[in-house]
Amino acid sequence: QIVDSDDLEKVSYTVTERMPRRGFAIKIRIILRSTEDGLSSATVRSEIRPMGKNMTDQSAVHRAFNLVLNESRLRYGEEKKGLLAGFLNVVHSIPAPEAPPKGSPKGIISPPKSKKTKKPSPIQKTK
Repeated sequence: QIVDSDDLEKVSYTVTERMPRRGFAIKIRIILRSTEDGLSSATVRSEIRPMGKNMTDQSAVHRAFNLVLNESRLRYGEEKKGLLAGFLNVVHSIPAPEAPPKGSPKGIISPPKSKKTKKPSPIQKTK
């Protein structure tokens, strides 16, 4: 599991399963983006490759592929306990933010600016 990017605009998360599942290797990439109207969008890309040695029985391979696809939906999807469902639960549990000040880029509330005070130098200047 790798977090590819995590910034103010998106979170990109890649999951690569090391052990083949039913003769298939799985790589899933989830990209979450925030939009300007306060909503978010999700893109899920899945790569399922056959890795098994015996692929002669096409009906058995097709059944195994469908099982892997359904297991991936349960594990990484937005239903029940999937990874995307966990992300959505976190997003929905976050309280609504305060209204951003006018002129704030993308609705980001910047921390209050601290007043800088000039400290005297520890080395005395001589004239």
